[in-house]
This record gives sequence, structure tokens and C-alpha cells, in this order.
Amino acid sequence: SEATKLQDILRLLHLWFNHGHKHFVSEALLNGFNFVIVDTWLDVIPQIIARLQTAQKDIAALIQKLLIKVGQIHPQALVYALAVASKSMTSGPQNGDSQKEQKEKPKKNEKLDVIEYVLDKMREHSPSLVEQAFLVSQELIRSAIL
Repeated sequence: SEATKLQDILRLLHLWFNHGHKHFVSEALLNGFNFVIVDTWLDVIPQIIARLQTAQKDIAALIQKLLIKVGQIHPQALVYALAVASKSMTSGPQNGDSQKEQKEKPKKNEKLDVIEYVLDKMREHSPSLVEQAFLVSQELIRSAIL
């Protein structure tokens, strides 16, 4: 039913992010992406994008595939969230060069690569939407600083 759909998808995300590194789980998810309607994922886009920062490579690859699929049908649902995530990952911590922060940089670059790849795929079919989303996010940041 519609009332339990969000609860069910959140449970699935929990399983995905905790066990998606196992081959049989990732295969089941990949197969499921073809059977579940894309609209199902719209309510949990922020949670999915947030997991890019902590996901393992195989989980990140599945996230990328799902985001591309959602972006083809509902680019407006993804573009602003991806633009903000892209900006937040490129602006990172600016003061302090501790070893811990330096070790985390490659992981952030991998996640940024996933976001940039999804955005590039979206630019193929919705270039003005992507550019306008970046303009809006840039202006919001600029106005917040003022």
C-alpha cells in the first residue's frame, strides 16, 4: 500500500547500504532496479545521494546506475541535489591539513566522480536544466554569504 511504501523503501536502503558489498545482494538490487518503477526512488533521493560519501565502490556503482536511471525520467528530481552535493564535495575543509583529511580526499574524489558522471549523463538530455540548477545553487550560496 502507499502508506508503507516509504517505510519499505527505507528498509531496502538499509539492507542495500549495509550488505550491498556482497555480490548476491548487489545482483538482486541491480535486477530489482529493472522491475521497480523509477518513481519509487524519488522520496529517498537525498538519502541515496548522502550515502555516496560513505559508500564502498560497489555500492557507489549501484547508486550511480540508479541515479542515471532516475535522471533519465525525472532529471528535475535529481539535478539540484546533485549540484549542491557536487559543490559541497569540491569545497571541502579549507583550514587544516591533517593526515586524516588528506587520506579522505581520494574517497571524496571518487564520490565526486560518480556525481559528475551522473550530471554528464543528465547533460546529454537536459543540458539547460543542469546549467540552471548550478546557477541557482551558486546564487543561493552567494546570497547566503552576503
